[in-house]
Amino acid sequence: MGRSWVAAVLVVGLALTSCSSGKKSGSTPPSSPSSPSPTASTAPSLDRAAAAAEIKKNWVAFFSKDTPLASKLDYLQRGSAMRAAVEQFGRDPRTSQAAAKVTGVFVSSPAAATVNYQVLLAGRVALPSAVGTAVYEDGGWKVSDTTFCGLLALTGGAKPAGC
Repeated sequence: MGRSWVAAVLVVGLALTSCSSGKKSGSTPPSSPSSPSPTASTAPSLDRAAAAAEIKKNWVAFFSKDTPLASKLDYLQRGSAMRAAVEQFGRDPRTSQAAAKVTGVFVSSPAAATVNYQVLLAGRVALPSAVGTAVYEDGGWKVSDTTFCGLLALTGGAKPAGC
């Protein structure tokens, strides 16, 4: 696999993230707003299965070519600040061939999770063992800005605004 092909796959994966969208699911926040500093006995329990399902759904939506830009920003940590980077990579014509497939989610806390995923190009696995993070922000699970910026850095281009 040549370096330029890998860079193209990463660009597509990143472009995919910029073109995808989805709607936030209506999950409840991991901590209760009525108790500013909950103790172990008053903190709500984390439903790891529900969190993992929401993360998977939102991750796939973020990387989907069918998700409108405005919705993609809802699935990305600091989405508004990352708008220019998402738009830039969304203009790549290969974006229409890219997708993400989540292969595993480990919810490590009420606010963070590790996501194992693959980047697909025209239905074929182009990046088989990607690892990123999801964060709980503004009432939903999102692709972390560090994951998105890390993917962008792999393309070798200039560091986009927001990263």
